[in-house]
Amino acid sequence: LAFRVPDVAAAKRFYTGALGMREAERAAPTDPFTPRAPEGSALVGYGPPADTTSLLLVREEKPKKGERAPAAGGAFQKVALLTGDVKGDAARAEQASGRAADFVGEVP
Repeated sequence: LAFRVPDVAAAKRFYTGALGMREAERAAPTDPFTPRAPEGSALVGYGPPADTTSLLLVREEKPKKGERAPAAGGAFQKVALLTGDVKGDAARAEQASGRAADFVGEVP
């Protein structure tokens, strides 16, 4: 998943510090269908990208003259993370972001 963020370094600190993700090494795509990560982006996740879903943090750029900005929330408005310590991770995320988690609990 790719997220456009205003500050890649700050977003990386949040996901690695508050949620315990690690920055992943990125190899060059080996096929013509895999997109290349934009310069200055960061790939974070709980394991190797080949084994788990990762987040690509991409710097949000202002649209060029005559272009429209991408619509916020056009694809995803929320992300669910399944971790071994969901309540602890939610508390750390709330403390780091200053925003309350919408839902924290066991997976039904």
